[in-house]
Amino acid sequence: MGEMPVVSVIMSTCGKRKAEYLKAAVASVLGQKDVDFELVVCCDGPENVNFDYLRGLAEEDRRIRLIGNPESRGLAHA
Repeated sequence: MGEMPVVSVIMSTCGKRKAEYLKAAVASVLGQKDVDFELVVCCDGPENVNFDYLRGLAEEDRRIRLIGNPESRGLAHA
């Protein structure tokens, strides 16, 4: 991305639990039209089952910024 987006949406995922609503939440954000935004997602912990899914999305869509947290510190920390 060149310039800073107007809106930053921040989302986090945590641990080994699969987020059953993650795909719907990401699709909802990416479906927004006429808004200059970025989606920043922090995956907490090395065992995060959502990281590979989100990495694939980030490779396809430049609006997604993925942050991997190597230590599992919990959702609030992420």
